[in-house]
Amino acid sequence: MEEMVEVAFGDPNHVEDSPPRQEQYVDEYEKYMNDARRPIYENAKHSTLSWFVQLFQIKCLNKWSNKSFTMLLKFLKYSMPVGNNVPDSWYEAQKIMSNMGLICEKIHACPNDCVLYWKENSYKKECPTCGVSRYKKKAHTSKNNIPLKVVRYFPITQRLQRLYKCKKTAVAMTWHDRALPSEDGKMSHPRDSPAWKNFDKLHPIFSQDPRNIKLGLASDGFCPFSFNGNPHSTWSVVMMIYNLSPWLAMDQSYFMMPLLIDGPSSPGNNIDVYLRPLIEELRSLFIDGVETYDADKGETFIMRAALMWTINDFPAYGMLSGYSVHGYKACPYCHVDTASTWLSFSKKICYCGHRRMLKEDHLYRDDDVHFDGTTEHRQLMHIPLSGADILAQWNDYENVIFGKVKERQEKPQGWNKKSIFFELPYWVTNTVRHNLDVMHIEKGVSEHILNLLLCKDGKSKDNLQARRDLQHLNIRKELHPIPKLGKPGKFVLPNAVYHMSKLEKKIFLEVLHELKVPTGFSGSFNKKIKTVKGKIDGLKSHDHHVIMEHLLPLSLRASLPESVGLVINELCNFFRELCAKTIEDKELEKLQEAVPLILCKLERIFPPSLFDIIIHLTVHLATEARLAGPNWNDELFSQVQDPNSELTLDDDLRCLARHPSLEIDSQTTRPPPVVPATTPPTLAHHSLDAQGSTSAAQCSPQDISTQNPLASRLGGVLGGMLGGVLGSFTQEGYSEDDIRKAFADYIRLNHP
Repeated sequence: MEEMVEVAFGDPNHVEDSPPRQEQYVDEYEKYMNDARRPIYENAKHSTLSWFVQLFQIKCLNKWSNKSFTMLLKFLKYSMPVGNNVPDSWYEAQKIMSNMGLICEKIHACPNDCVLYWKENSYKKECPTCGVSRYKKKAHTSKNNIPLKVVRYFPITQRLQRLYKCKKTAVAMTWHDRALPSEDGKMSHPRDSPAWKNFDKLHPIFSQDPRNIKLGLASDGFCPFSFNGNPHSTWSVVMMIYNLSPWLAMDQSYFMMPLLIDGPSSPGNNIDVYLRPLIEELRSLFIDGVETYDADKGETFIMRAALMWTINDFPAYGMLSGYSVHGYKACPYCHVDTASTWLSFSKKICYCGHRRMLKEDHLYRDDDVHFDGTTEHRQLMHIPLSGADILAQWNDYENVIFGKVKERQEKPQGWNKKSIFFELPYWVTNTVRHNLDVMHIEKGVSEHILNLLLCKDGKSKDNLQARRDLQHLNIRKELHPIPKLGKPGKFVLPNAVYHMSKLEKKIFLEVLHELKVPTGFSGSFNKKIKTVKGKIDGLKSHDHHVIMEHLLPLSLRASLPESVGLVINELCNFFRELCAKTIEDKELEKLQEAVPLILCKLERIFPPSLFDIIIHLTVHLATEARLAGPNWNDELFSQVQDPNSELTLDDDLRCLARHPSLEIDSQTTRPPPVVPATTPPTLAHHSLDAQGSTSAAQCSPQDISTQNPLASRLGGVLGGMLGGVLGSFTQEGYSEDDIRKAFADYIRLNHP
């Protein structure tokens, strides 16, 4: 607790304020230090401050109301010995930590997202753009004006300064400079990326001091209410710190939330209005910096900060970048060269035409049967727009007026606005300004494939409208709908090569339902997979991540023809290699060349209605990774483990599951043989190999050493009981140390 007070207030001897302010600062410091040392009651284990901090955390985690918390405090006060320091109410308890927190500015906003009532607009009572009142109409008993919309802004400067007030975090903030450099061509952190190195080259003064901070920004909307009937959407802006090691940079405790934008609807393109305070603070932090005390070196320095890029799902990508992510030219990388076609019956735009990304002499270019009925001779000059190119397109245009504006505003083709991020002095020269979120793209691809394979009602991309589009385009005549005799308007849809029978669907879902995985590897699929109805419902983003990269290739082996299963397997391998914690530029170059061919193979199999903008964006993920580094910083569910942390038994089992001796050929498409559990000569076991693919292998029980009987037993059940080993042997009386020793003996003797 004393260290926490030190971090919050710093050393009072370093306060360079006016004498009255310095005396007040020292008094507050002494008050909190006394609370940190004074026990909650005589001879108690907890101090007053530590007791309340832990109780306050329980209140927040369990969403206790202030009224219930006050009732609990009164009960605890009268239950403890006389003379205790328990506060009487929630109001009194707040005073204990009133100055320990950080500043939150509540800024009023126009309900039509026109302006913030901030700085020059702070005293206005009506919106200068649309004329809507700032406040709600007063009720008869209301004394204070109630604003129609409030934005909560949490300045980041003080938060960044606190990271250097604690010696432990001050050391962690220079990890990117102190850690050993990665091998040539390998990237495990954004510091290894060309975007990071180019920024350092263009801004040498900033890069001279490793304590200067590089940030990332993400934004998304959520509904704060538990019921589905309310369409309320609240938007948060979150920032990540890339100076830290990978296992801390993606740790939630190091995230910052500078903005919380109240609903009830998404701000859309008007989000720039709410980003204004943050942009001005980031601009000041880069140009002027702020004097900060470094607890590690015991000195003050001028701390600066810069925003490297943003990371968002595709709709939010358009909101922050200003690019129009809808329509015929929705791809921000292809821009005006985006290949798109209108599907008359599906009433949507499809983004095919990936043959133009292949080599000039590729056979697919001359194939006019299995694609759209034409040959492809176009050449793709794929050069992403730089910051200077974007500003050049806006030279002849004024930026748009935000809010509810009726008149039409002139804009360059493909753009909705000029992003507010261009007000940052370094933004125009950043190599990567807006990242595609791999997590949401992978989730979208997984949903499309699963819905199509399972023929989910209302979600499948293969329906009557999709088949009529094939008929309209005059391609794949074997899939054209057949009219029913005597029933006008009714059609029979011929089975496609990717259709599964009820038995095949049952086998496919049972593999996912019954699969055992190591503890912590993924969530449970038991309640989400309904084998009888042939449905999968309620999957989260990480569930799709696990299915797409690890489980889908296995579960499709016995359910789809080889021609279809191999292509889907290639797509799964692409995402698995792309999302590796350490990536090589050579491997990314191979992925960059391979992904257009994979999409072309998918075009030969699936209907054009499958290829919406999410499927198309996969072709640019490898290119972006070559510029911005590994994708763990682009995924909201990323969890990177500290290599110096103590491994648990679950981690040991997870390592065994990736042992090279358990791998098989990745091209194997037949399901592994089913071996009865009572067969003694060989023990079949399934595992996840180094790339995450599920594989089957066989081991002889004679190879398992008899020096340690528990090691022999452990080796025999590892394949089918990876997730339950710890619980089963603990119930038999073995300690975790015994199991760990048995595991080590088994690996040492059988897998040297």
